Amino acid sequence: MEKRNKVTVFASNFLNQDEFNNYLQENFTEDGDMYSELTKELGVDYIDNQFQEVYFSGENISLEDLKRFSYSENFINKIDMNFSMFNSLILLYDYAYTNKERLERLHIIGVFDYR
Repeated sequence: MEKRNKVTVFASNFLNQDEFNNYLQENFTEDGDMYSELTKELGVDYIDNQFQEVYFSGENISLEDLKRFSYSENFINKIDMNFSMFNSLILLYDYAYTNKERLERLHIIGVFDYR
């Protein structure tokens, strides 16, 4: 759900960069509606990719990898989860994921204020 000044941080595992890119790839129906595997999993119609930052690593990620993201200095110290078992990050700005159901691919790290 859109929520100003919030960022939702997700972590996941993908086999390789191509699989990660395919998960994020925007596709269009014959009617012109946009969808991706990401929007399907989150149960939303649209995600503005201008408010999305992503990172794939061939190895396990660390808290240090979050420093590459915009505004991370405002929320990185609030993350108390060890996510070294994951190899990718997806950050959605001005978005607060509030659904408590378990996601298929993504693991929610948290929703944080970024400003």
